[in-house]
Formats: sequence, C-alpha cells, structure tokens
Amino acid sequence: RTTADRLTGEEIKALAIAEHAPGVDLTDLLELRKDGEKISTGDSESVVIENGLRFRTYPGGKDS
Repeated sequence: RTTADRLTGEEIKALAIAEHAPGVDLTDLLELRKDGEKISTGDSESVVIENGLRFRTYPGGKDS
C-alpha cells in the first residue's frame, strides 16, 4: 500500500519487500496485471498508481 501517485518498478519491489511479501527480491522481474493484460515493468519504468492494481514478480532478473 502506498499514497504515492507514481512508482518505478524497483520502488514497487522495494515496497513489497518492506511489507514482508514472501519471495520478492529486487532482482526479480516485475509484471503489472491490469484489465486482464500482463505488462512487463522494468526497474526504471514509472507506473501510475491506481487503486486495485496487481503485480507479480518472477525470478530471472539481472542477478538470477
């Protein structure tokens, strides 16, 4: 949860880690789920934060 209007992919993963989301690592790949679409989100990409957005992470990032 956040009150920010925009976050980068890296900030989203860091927030998940701070909230003790199991298995999330900063080196993971991030995917935004919106309206049935799966949208890859890079670490430096900015995302407009809206209520109800869902994200998933997957191993396989730069340090995997």
